[in-house]
Amino acid sequence: VPFYPVYLNAVRWIRRRSYLRWLHGLQAGSAVVNLPHFVKSYTPRVIEGMAAGRPVLSWEIPNRPRNKGMFEHGKEILLFNTPDELADHIQRLQSDPVFAQKISDNARQRIRQFHTMDKRVQQILEWIQTGREPTYQ
Repeated sequence: VPFYPVYLNAVRWIRRRSYLRWLHGLQAGSAVVNLPHFVKSYTPRVIEGMAAGRPVLSWEIPNRPRNKGMFEHGKEILLFNTPDELADHIQRLQSDPVFAQKISDNARQRIRQFHTMDKRVQQILEWIQTGREPTYQ
């Protein structure tokens, strides 16, 4: 039996199982948290969490106005600068399910309006053709 097809099938099986667990975790959790990290942008979990209908809490990324302009704090995302602010946001989401749902709904609407794959491809093509940088809003 050739090794490569067996290996590839095993990797695909592992990835599929991991992805299904990730989706299950998104649905089971009360929020998605984007902690501080070296990459100074929103990670894919931010968009994925919003698309899955979960409120998203993210560190407020310093010196990245384009990032900050993608979503409105308090309406579509909750931003924090300290562990205490993160804890306060988590407590508010847990104690106020109507607010949590509103944040989720607003974010999902924003994703559908401005952050789909079709929109990104259009922006990339326009940037290549005209040199105009995308605004992501």
